Amino acid sequence: MPERVGFFRTAREIEAAREAERDYDRRRNAESETRWLYGTARWKAKRADQLRREPLCCRCRENGLVTPATIANHQWRHDGDPVLFWSIPLESTCQPCHDGPIQAEERAAARVGGVVESPGG
Repeated sequence: MPERVGFFRTAREIEAAREAERDYDRRRNAESETRWLYGTARWKAKRADQLRREPLCCRCRENGLVTPATIANHQWRHDGDPVLFWSIPLESTCQPCHDGPIQAEERAAARVGGVVESPGG
């Protein structure tokens, strides 16, 4: 069987992809009234406290796996409301759980105007 050749991108393609990602981030930050809150010292302290109290991913733990958590996730959507942003309880998750099933649940709820709750709560 022939050996598979790895994916190759030129320096120009890599830079174009980086610029596209920067543009996406700029648009996303401009469209969200609360996006900037994730950069505040208050959020960073709250996030660190959550991960210190619950260092393992709650989703993986429910499936019998032990995975370090790297994300303090709001247990339901705050939809840009600053009061909800600070008051919604957090859950510790790993990146794959946050970027996969959690965000899929949030997108589905947004389409129907519903609220996403944590599987445990």
